[in-house]
Amino acid sequence: MKKILLIILGCMSVTVGTLGIILPGLPTTPLLLLAAWCFAQSSDTFHHWLCEHKILGRYIREYQETGGIRLSIKIFAILFMWVGFGLAFLKIDNTIVIIAIASLVTFATILLSIIIPTVSTSKPHK
Repeated sequence: MKKILLIILGCMSVTVGTLGIILPGLPTTPLLLLAAWCFAQSSDTFHHWLCEHKILGRYIREYQETGGIRLSIKIFAILFMWVGFGLAFLKIDNTIVIIAIASLVTFATILLSIIIPTVSTSKPHK
């Protein structure tokens, strides 16, 4: 059962992370890292597919090679997440939805700014 839940969470993370490539406000790298972790715990096939994927795999590989995310990417992601939240706040009248979005954006901001290390370049760390 745990394996199935991790695969489902991994697939959901890949889906939303992939949307984050084209939609400002959705974090791509943290969600793909979460998916990679879920798949590493549950499915060698899915983990291999994600890490070797032509487009998605580069996000995982860059993190593995550098040990973090570049500051410019973090700033861009945080800025657009909050801009997206601001637009949602103006357009959505449902308080519960606004609270849920605010919680997710706050969590992603903490994740990007505090938990995931910042690297100055894309060069591998030693």
